[in-house]
Amino acid sequence: MDRRVKTCFLLLAFSLFPLRAEIIDRILAVVGDQIVTWSDVVAEANYQALLNGQQPPDSAELERKEVLRPILSRLMDQTLLAQAQKAFLFTPSENETARLEEVRKRFPNEQAYHRALAQYALTEAALVSHLERETNLMAFVDYRLRPQVQLTPEEIDQYYRETLVPELRRQGQRDVPPLSEVRDHIEQILTQEKINSLLEEWLQDLRRRTPVKIFE
Repeated sequence: MDRRVKTCFLLLAFSLFPLRAEIIDRILAVVGDQIVTWSDVVAEANYQALLNGQQPPDSAELERKEVLRPILSRLMDQTLLAQAQKAFLFTPSENETARLEEVRKRFPNEQAYHRALAQYALTEAALVSHLERETNLMAFVDYRLRPQVQLTPEEIDQYYRETLVPELRRQGQRDVPPLSEVRDHIEQILTQEKINSLLEEWLQDLRRRTPVKIFE
C-alpha cells in the first residue's frame, strides 16, 4: 500500500474510532506509604450518607472544597490510625454481624435494603468492609486512650451541678435525680469527652511525624 494512502487510511480510522482518555480515579493525598484516592472519598461519602439517612452526594457536590475537605481529612486520619494500629499489632475481636443487622433493620424488607445499596453504589461486602474498618479503629482508639483517662470526684460533681441539672430543668424536669443515680452516666460522658480530646492530640502528633502530601 502506498505510504500516503496508508496514512490517510489511519487518519480516517482514528476519526471514526476516536481515542478517549477517561480519568476514572485520581490521587488526592499520600499519607505515609498509602494513597487516598477520589474513589475512596466517593465511597466514604456514600457510606456516611447511607448511615445518616441522607441522599448520596453527586460528583459536582463532592468537588466543592467545603464538602470534599472534611471527608478527605477523615480518611487521612483513619489512615494514620490504621498505620498506628499495625505498629501496635492490635487485633480487635469485634465482628460486624450486629452492626450490619442494625443497618439492615432500617429497611422494611430485603428488596428495599438492596435497592439502597445500589443507590449508594455500595455492595454488601463494601458495607461490611467500611463497618469493620470503623469498628476496628474505634476499638483501637479506646484500647490506647481509655487507660489514660482519670476522673476526679470534683469533675463529676461539677458536671452534675453545672451541666446536667440545668439541662434537665431546661427540659422541664422538676424531679432531678440525685448524683448517686446518674454518676455512672456522667462518668461515661466525661470519659468519652476526654478520649475525644486525647484523640485529637494524638492525631496532631501523628500528622507531625508522618509524611503527608495533599494534592489540590
